[in-house]
Order: sequence, then structure tokens, then C-alpha cells
Amino acid sequence: HGHRTCAPSRYELLSGSYVYRGKEPGGMWYLSPAGSQFRPGQRSIAAAFGDAGYDTIMLGKTGIGGFMEQGKSHSLRDVNRLLRGSQRLGDGPAEWGFKRSLTLVSGHQGMPFAFFRGGELSPRNFSTRCWGASISAFDDGVSVTGVFAGGRYRNALVNGTLVRGGGRAASLCDGSNGELHDGTTDWKSHMVDVEIATEMFGFLRERRAAAFPPPFFALLATAAVHIPHTPPNEFFGYAAAGQPPYAESVKTLTPFAGMLTELDALVGVLLYALRSGNELNQTIIVFTSDNGGLPCKPGSAKALANGAWTAGPGSSSAAPACTDSSGGLRGFKGSIFEGGHRVPLLLSWPAGGVGAGAASSDLVGLVDLYATLLDLV
Repeated sequence: HGHRTCAPSRYELLSGSYVYRGKEPGGMWYLSPAGSQFRPGQRSIAAAFGDAGYDTIMLGKTGIGGFMEQGKSHSLRDVNRLLRGSQRLGDGPAEWGFKRSLTLVSGHQGMPFAFFRGGELSPRNFSTRCWGASISAFDDGVSVTGVFAGGRYRNALVNGTLVRGGGRAASLCDGSNGELHDGTTDWKSHMVDVEIATEMFGFLRERRAAAFPPPFFALLATAAVHIPHTPPNEFFGYAAAGQPPYAESVKTLTPFAGMLTELDALVGVLLYALRSGNELNQTIIVFTSDNGGLPCKPGSAKALANGAWTAGPGSSSAAPACTDSSGGLRGFKGSIFEGGHRVPLLLSWPAGGVGAGAASSDLVGLVDLYATLLDLV
């Protein structure tokens, strides 16, 4: 079981403590002078593994806040100052004990639309711009920005028609002294997991080139399957979004199903990378989620369309906007019912005696992984 929303679950996994032990009972979600959800003196799972001699890496969404030198909140004006003032993020993965990181503050759904490497904007020779509420078509997929940055950013692409929130999208990045920037010019929401996988492959190659590489702890927080649902056309040779000329069988996938396809491909290529380096049997792999699935019931397609990209090129208008990700359980993401916080938990560790196909009915929470994994190693 996780929490019913993402920020508390991410903190519990990282800290080994319930969210109430952090700064805010509902979790920290954004950049601010208050920093992340960690209280002074609390140590992350990465710091604990580091003390045990492990190399540590975090990739993808952090989602528990962070320190920004100026500003009072995660506002567009503050993000503009961060990006164009070349400020360094504080109280992030580097401070939590990760020796290497390529991360997103709010995932692919919220500003700043930019990767940070060890707290610095990546790449170093970046340029920034205003994305606002935009849907941009590229050769490798469709990128969406602004979905979760507030009601005035909200937009959707429904049956090929762009619907902008309140007619104010054109002025979203306007400030009293000119345009405000919310991301880097190379931002593509549909390529986030490709970037994550590429960085992980590089990390594994560097390990293999070392004479005596230390053991490692890696935390990969993928974009799939969070909204906006923007899968790439292709993920390392696997068709995802169903754009021609890819496989006929995926041409009618909704973007939601495309994200599931992308996630499946991501897991597959990472397992292959570990297997090809003779590391798979010795590696403890945990696959889980931070909260329950999205709702999928009569009317849910309309609800999703009001706040997410739910249809697009290659999608069938007759296909459902989602599937029953909660497996028939009552509730969904954000709900206190079981469907809101019961999540998958898959474990692979052949060398540790974990048999293929074995199942357990024991009650487990994400908060338990910190102590359990450290105890195992």
C-alpha cells in the first residue's frame, strides 16, 4: 500500500517514515524557501545505502518539494527567476544522499519543464522559453505542457481539437516586465522516460568500465503512467503511441494505453541491460507505484478530458480513455478507499531465493521498503 496521492508516498519511500513525520502532514509538493518534506536530521534511503558503500542514483520525478532561494511559492514568476537567474536547486537529491541524479521537480506534468542534474539545470548550455499551455507535435511524439500548473493553464486535445483553459493561454507567461519563462527550449514531455532510460544505461556502462565497481542503489521514477498521457511514438524500438508506420496493433491505442506500453518497454530494456551485464540475478528489483489508478467509469473520459490530454493522432475515438487500473477495487487515486492506495509490488531477486511466480498476501507499505532493503543487503 502507498498513500492516496504521490508526494506523501514518495517521501515515505525515501525516508522510511510516514508522511506525518515530515514538514507537512500532506507532504511538500513544490519549490519554496521551506525546502523539501525532509526535516533537519532525517536521512534518506540513499544516504543509508551510501554509508554502506553503495553508489546511488536518482532519475525522474522527485515530487517532494525542494529549496528555491527566492520567492514565497512555486509561482510562475519564481520559476522564471530560477531558470533565467541560473539559480541552483537546494534540498534535492544531492542533499538527500544521491551521488548522481537527473530529475524533474514536478515530473513531466508541471513547471519547471526542465531536467536538473545534481541541482543544476541540464544541459549546462541551456536556453529557456515560455511554454504555457501548449501542445506541440514533433517527429517523435506529441508534447504537452501546463496541465497541472493550475486552472488557468488547463488545456486538452479532445478528438483532435485543442481546448484551452478559459481563453487565457496566450497570456500565461506574460509578466509586468515582459515574458516569463517556465521551461527549457529542448523540453519534450513524451521523451522524459527515454531520457531516464538513457541516463541509466550510461550509469551501467560506466560501472562495467570500472575495475571494481561498488554495489548500487537506483531509484527510477518514471513519467508513465501519470497524466498528461504523452507516450513517444517509439521507445527503444518498441512502438508506443501507435503512429504510422508502427505496428498495426497499436495504432488504435489511446495515449493512456500508450503510456502503459511505454512503461512495459522501459522495464524490459532495463532488465535486458542488467542481464547483458551479468547483473540481473544479483540485483534486487522492486516495481511499485505511488498511488492507486485513475478513475475509469461512466463519465470519467469527460473528467479526464477536462484536465489531461486523452486523445490524439493515431487514437481511436471509439477506444476508452482509460482502463480499470484499480482492478475492481473501490476508489481510485485520491480516494481513501482501497483503490486509492493499494498498488502493485513486484520483486525480483533470483540470487536471493525469490522464486518466479511466488506470491505473498502479507500487508506491506511503501514505508517498509527502507528498512527491509537495508536489512537484506
